[in-house]
Amino acid sequence: MKSSTSTSKLAWVEAHSDGHLEMRLNLRLYPLAALFRVCYRFTDKCYLFIAEDEKNEVLTIHFTKKEAETDLSVLAGEFSNELIYQKIRFDVAAETQGLRELIAAQAFAEADILDRSETNAHYYDDPRRIST
Repeated sequence: MKSSTSTSKLAWVEAHSDGHLEMRLNLRLYPLAALFRVCYRFTDKCYLFIAEDEKNEVLTIHFTKKEAETDLSVLAGEFSNELIYQKIRFDVAAETQGLRELIAAQAFAEADILDRSETNAHYYDDPRRIST
């Protein structure tokens, strides 16, 4: 996949003479799950390929056009913004996980969805009239 490189419109994106773009991502900055969510969102717009370095610290994302009129620089910019958005979502989810679990537990503890008015009845009483 080696080809000569040229300057991209985006400083953090490397353009290649064959038309594909490369973006390198530090795995310490972005959770892998967030990256794959972003990649999934862009699979309808371009082809993506992910490669990692030998140290498993940096991922290289390769962008290739699906359609001739696709501007990969624009997509790479949108991809970058979406990556930040997903990273923030992961951070907020981690920060609020305990609170969300507490709220859900409290909601289910207070909401007794079973009708317990007939559960303490004696079986001879047949409150639900099953025998009739």
